[in-house]
Amino acid sequence: MNVLKSKKFLFIAGGCAAIAIAAVILILVLRNRDAYRIVKVFEVDGSASVNRADSGSIDPYANMVLVSGDRVSLDTGELTLQADEDKYIYLEEQTELVLNATGNSEHSKTKIDLVRGAITNEIQNKLIGDSSYEINTPNSTMSVRGTIFYVRVYEVDGIKYTNVVVFDGNVSTRLVYKDGTLSDEEVNVTKGSEVTIYEDTKVTDYVSGPAPIDFENLPESVLHVLQDLIQGGSDVSITEEEIIAILNNMESEDNDADAATSEEGDDEVSDDGTTDGSSSETSGQTDEDTDDEDDGSDTSDTGDGTGGDGNTSDQSSGQTGDTGNTGNQTSDNTGDNTSDNQTTDNTGGGDNGNTGDNNQTSDNSSTFTVTFMYNGSVFGTQKVGKGKKATEPSLDPAQSGSWDFDFDTAINADTTINWK
Repeated sequence: MNVLKSKKFLFIAGGCAAIAIAAVILILVLRNRDAYRIVKVFEVDGSASVNRADSGSIDPYANMVLVSGDRVSLDTGELTLQADEDKYIYLEEQTELVLNATGNSEHSKTKIDLVRGAITNEIQNKLIGDSSYEINTPNSTMSVRGTIFYVRVYEVDGIKYTNVVVFDGNVSTRLVYKDGTLSDEEVNVTKGSEVTIYEDTKVTDYVSGPAPIDFENLPESVLHVLQDLIQGGSDVSITEEEIIAILNNMESEDNDADAATSEEGDDEVSDDGTTDGSSSETSGQTDEDTDDEDDGSDTSDTGDGTGGDGNTSDQSSGQTGDTGNTGNQTSDNTGDNTSDNQTTDNTGGGDNGNTGDNNQTSDNSSTFTVTFMYNGSVFGTQKVGKGKKATEPSLDPAQSGSWDFDFDTAINADTTINWK
């Protein structure tokens, strides 16, 4: 009997010990799982690379695990990174960054050094504890807790710019001076606002305080990212309907530009200064001119298409006497005729006094270039359709001043706009 009791006690004790060991193992597994942090390539479609210190350049692929210190570049196409299952980094084309990720899932520290280009950041869950998410550019640093925002670094005429656009949440920004020190002032950029920082040879400062987002100047790819986020339930500072309207407008402008390019190709000027459609005017006068002159009458440029100097391009009948053959003549005008857009004079027989020069007197282009000038240098350019309006740049070249132009004015010629 005592032996049975002893065996029963040993069995119970052994079972308790096994349960205790299993519990310890489970705790260790869960702890290790919490401590294990994954940063990886989420999606890639295009020309991209990952440069790793001990491996050199690697072609990225979906679910490729990244390590701290990796230099990630996207030349063309699309590339999205994922960290901790709830942080996404969408790279724009021609973007390069250095990734630094340390800590664990509960105490994550993510730092991205944006070398060039632009990224859209999505932090789905608010950071807890001492976790941090930080973006560094050549002239600024910014930190967030949970937000959706866009950062772009670029250079114009030797001046370096950082543009920070916040679609949701808040982003705290500080200046980084040339000596590496940080500004004491911290500027908070809230949902629906953007701010731009500039750095020239002497000064690093904000172009202006936070201002409403100019969505029409955002890249098309960023608008598509926002559209996807809205469809996924994110609350950003623009509606999907507004995004669709902007995208449709972009497509319309692209179509106008393509049409203008096609028209310019059709009207390409030949080596002798005439357009392709004017060859009949400049192809040389025929022997019939000489015959007409021998008749003793001045009928060299009658425009009836049956004799004279052979100038038949788009001229209607009934033009007699001394006529200036200009091409595209439309009715029975008598006397010296010139077209609306050309001053073409074709030499030939008779007393028409034509010189053969094709001089354009007005501009029939479908698009024009609007050039924005600041301190004698080009700040930027726009292509504007004929009769349409130029758009005021979302960025200002200086803290004070304005563009010396009424942006309600229709553009009908190449235009230069100066900052005053």
